[in-house]
Amino acid sequence: MRIQADFSLTRVIARIDQNVVYRSLAEDPANIYSLLLVAGYLKVPRKDLQADGSYLCEVSIPNKEIAAVYKNEILSHLLQSKCEVI
Repeated sequence: MRIQADFSLTRVIARIDQNVVYRSLAEDPANIYSLLLVAGYLKVPRKDLQADGSYLCEVSIPNKEIAAVYKNEILSHLLQSKCEVI
């Protein structure tokens, strides 16, 4: 697995579930984006309402402080799993 270390350049398109609950992560790991957005660890520069009422959003890290949390906490955890950082 490769991880981009410069989080300021990383943007992801994700379907956001505004009613996400923690246990739904086991059912669909992509729900992590919804959970991180609700917790304030992601921002939404662009969103598109879908026909089914859900949102397809571009999500990104909101600021340098949160980027540092990702780098120091999440990235270090992933590195223990022997991922390759680029």
